[in-house]
Amino acid sequence: MQTTILPRANSQGLVQPSLLPFAKAPFQKRAINATTIALAGGVVTAGLFVLMAELIRQDKVHISEAPPVFFEPIIYQPEDERTITKKPIAPIEQVIKTPPQKKVEIDPEPNDGPGNFEINTQVPNTALDLSINLNSAQSDMQATPQFRVDPTYPPEASRDGVEGWVKLGFTVSASGAVSDIKVLDSEPKRVFDRAARRVTVHQGPIDRQL
Repeated sequence: MQTTILPRANSQGLVQPSLLPFAKAPFQKRAINATTIALAGGVVTAGLFVLMAELIRQDKVHISEAPPVFFEPIIYQPEDERTITKKPIAPIEQVIKTPPQKKVEIDPEPNDGPGNFEINTQVPNTALDLSINLNSAQSDMQATPQFRVDPTYPPEASRDGVEGWVKLGFTVSASGAVSDIKVLDSEPKRVFDRAARRVTVHQGPIDRQL
């Protein structure tokens, strides 16, 4: 701070000139003050430069890059397809055992009364019993078939093991032909009827013997 001293009047009325403080200060003291100020300014300036350099250095900090990360692609692998092969089922064979057919021997017997006689025919192993009633105008004749056809056992009865008999009635003409075949009775019913009728039909003409 600079102080100005105004002149004052002396007793003699003379005006004395004013002196500044620097004018009174010696030169050495002024040089020290100037040097101190210069050093302080230099220190502050140097500090500012150091601070700016530090800020710049922080801006240039090297940031290390992270190593690249590689992702392996996920490949979907479907499960192995298993083929299940079923074993073929063996077919079930149904074996139908047919009893052996044997020739049937007809043993004709003489009639007791005129015009009627009965022939009993038994089929072994087939359980088919044929009872044949023949009507004839002559009592002294015997009817015998020219050839014999064995009956065919019905498959259902053979499979189930069914046995039975059939009683037939038919008419023999003068030429020996068989006609008017009728089922008189059978056991079991309608099981062997058709087979018995076929046997009688395929027998052919019957010879009349005296």
